[in-house]
Amino acid sequence: MSNAVSRRPSPVLGAQPSALTDILKAVLRLPLAVLDLMIDWQQRSEERASMAQMSQHQRRDIGLTEEDLSEMASRLRWSRHI
Repeated sequence: MSNAVSRRPSPVLGAQPSALTDILKAVLRLPLAVLDLMIDWQQRSEERASMAQMSQHQRRDIGLTEEDLSEMASRLRWSRHI
């Protein structure tokens, strides 16, 4: 009898080892993706707060009106548009 180990698919959910590796990598990347998203939300919130404190002269220099700032301030933190 041979001592060779046969190469069979992983018994876990019948998935191949490469598929399990891909799933594991995706699961391990999830916390980093969530952290990146939260950092983006915080940066947008800070940018909107700093724009709300701009003087009229500063707003004119960058081409923003009072209505633009009011709209930006009312957006939710996860809104992509600054």
